[in-house]
Amino acid sequence: MNRPGHGGASTSTSFTTRITENRCSDSDLTEEDICNLQIELAKMEDEIQTLRQVLLVREKYAADIRRQLGMSPLSNIKQNLSKGWQDVQTSAPYMRTRESFTHAGQVTSSAMSNMGVTITRRLAEMRYAQGQPSSCLKRKSDIN
Repeated sequence: MNRPGHGGASTSTSFTTRITENRCSDSDLTEEDICNLQIELAKMEDEIQTLRQVLLVREKYAADIRRQLGMSPLSNIKQNLSKGWQDVQTSAPYMRTRESFTHAGQVTSSAMSNMGVTITRRLAEMRYAQGQPSSCLKRKSDIN
């Protein structure tokens, strides 16, 4: 492949084209220039097709190697998600947020516990008060 841009010696033909300011070539191409450009275009298109075929074969080979190694696309996704989640869990913002939520949970738990103790105490007081005759009833019984 001794074409320009492929590392080989340049064998490109010198064409008599001029590029104008709007990037359009003048129409002063000779028939020989047109023929040479068409040949070069055909070679480029053929090379592109060959490269596509080679790439397809290499992609299939890489997929086969991944399969032999037990690396399915799904396992790759799982592995990437697992690593991403691990990175999130070790990040400073996540750690601060987790600590804040832990503290908020502890405060909420303490408040609920205190509220439960208070409700239990009030219910016990109400139960005790119901078991005792009211002071108004005591006075009536004292009168009789």
